[in-house]
Amino acid sequence: MSVRTETSLAPELPARPSWLKVRRLSSQVREMIDRSVGATATVCKEANCPNIGQCWARGTATYMLMGDTCTRNCAFCDVNFGKPRPLDPAEPRRVAESVQGLGLKYTVMTCVDRDDLPDSGAAHWVATIEAIRELCGELVLDLDALHTTNGRMSNIGGLNNDSGTVPSEAASSHFRPPTSDLGQSTAELWTTAYVSGTGIEILTGDFKGDEESIRSVVRSRPDVFAHNVETVPELQKLARHKATWERSLRVLDIAREEAARLGHSMFTKTALMLGLGETDQQVREALAILRERGVDLVTIGQYLMPRAIPGKLAVQRFVPPDEFGALRDYALELGFAGVASSPLVRSSYMAETLYARALARSRQ
Repeated sequence: MSVRTETSLAPELPARPSWLKVRRLSSQVREMIDRSVGATATVCKEANCPNIGQCWARGTATYMLMGDTCTRNCAFCDVNFGKPRPLDPAEPRRVAESVQGLGLKYTVMTCVDRDDLPDSGAAHWVATIEAIRELCGELVLDLDALHTTNGRMSNIGGLNNDSGTVPSEAASSHFRPPTSDLGQSTAELWTTAYVSGTGIEILTGDFKGDEESIRSVVRSRPDVFAHNVETVPELQKLARHKATWERSLRVLDIAREEAARLGHSMFTKTALMLGLGETDQQVREALAILRERGVDLVTIGQYLMPRAIPGKLAVQRFVPPDEFGALRDYALELGFAGVASSPLVRSSYMAETLYARALARSRQ
């Protein structure tokens, strides 16, 4: 059972500026998406991501594990809140078979919060990662080729996004190489550096701060461990339900520490939304703290109020693209290995390119 509940009263949204407008998906592409993932939930659809067209045209998607109903009711989120169903023990294998069937070289997975489970779903995470590894193998890249290719590209480590156009060839039964402007960079990086296997990026909840749950997931050796702080410290109570800034930092700390203990090369990653009422100084201070704590990758995007759920937080400001660009440059100056900063950027946006560029950057 899931419910939509009000968290606060919000005025009617102002019209979105031109830089936030994307093309609607054709019915043909939507049918392709449904056919490809079957019963498996994706955050692309469940959270109404504005980049769904561009990402699916590139042959990437973000799977959402453990159902479509969350046990937390965050004031910014577009996912159902309520009492979730029991975990589906067949889901890990089903997701792995989907990844294998689509021929994905890099996959991103996230989940709803499952505070109803003793381990918050940690064992389910492990089972899914292991199933993908069994069917697809670990990601192997030619690091010399990666470094050479990335060195020829401008704006190393930083990404913006474009209009989300969906090429007509995306409707074929197997995905084609990327064809958009940014996709050319993606295609070149992966064509020259990819050897075998599938990269795995996970975007987890905070596991209620349980250290062993976090460490157990890291022991399954994902390539990127992401956990989002969502907003600046000053707005945590306003935006997040049951989560805190300090707990989220600790989750990222534990993940990094466990990877280091294992000798496993893994990036940590987080995300910030803008437009909730934060100041530029607060954002810069938050970025500085995140980098001081050793976070490797960060994405920064515009908050968009969920239209289907009454009472969610209102957008306080539509942040112009040049401010996102300035924050990208600042984050790179702080030493982040990879930064994606643009109005339509979301946590998993161009994740495979950000990972590859960060890997090359870390070897400079």
